[in-house]
Amino acid sequence: MKWWQRLASAFTLWLIWIGFAAFHHAFLHPKDITALFLQLPGSNIVAEKTFLHWGEALKPILWTVYIPLYFTALPLALLYALLRHDKLFEEIVAAVILAYVIAFATYSLFVVKPPHEVLHENPLGVQVSKLGNPRFVFPSLHIGIATILAAIFWKKRDILRWYFVALAALMPFAVVLLLQHWVWDVLGGWLLAWAAVYWRKQVVPAVKAFEERITKAVAILISLLSAVVLLWKI
Repeated sequence: MKWWQRLASAFTLWLIWIGFAAFHHAFLHPKDITALFLQLPGSNIVAEKTFLHWGEALKPILWTVYIPLYFTALPLALLYALLRHDKLFEEIVAAVILAYVIAFATYSLFVVKPPHEVLHENPLGVQVSKLGNPRFVFPSLHIGIATILAAIFWKKRDILRWYFVALAALMPFAVVLLLQHWVWDVLGGWLLAWAAVYWRKQVVPAVKAFEERITKAVAILISLLSAVVLLWKI
């Protein structure tokens, strides 16, 4: 597989995410079930205020995990696998696509407000929804993607696996203590990751077939479109 075909495949993941986010925001109006989450154990106002206290105390560490480490993890994994002569790249893409399918189906059925919107206090300091996330809360893709990368890289005998394992271990604390997700979103993210990792190999042939059909002209078009969308979001 040529490197530029794989690179175009990676950029397509970004376009799928932004495309669904835009479609969801413009055309879908699923039921808000935040009130149900407030009745579940571990996700009431008292618990969230306790999480807020710890989130404020540990904010520099948690912010680093939630923003820069998370948003560079998938690109780092894909870049590492880009020039390898095995199926690692396609396995990562396949697992992420499966995670998207499961998460997008759930987001289309219902939405949940994140805890910081309920408490009107956001220790994170920024609205991640501005990156194209209109209340994509349950299941947590922060948890899902971090866990997927840790699971896939666990068998790799290099230092990167410890990076992804550490990220997956810290992410539940980051998303909960920064009031970006409920504890149940973490459970949903773990289940999503398990399903994506378990079935990823069945999707690898479809990913490879897609990449083989990408011409240089299409690769350039996908890259330019991705750059435009990214600059527009920033």
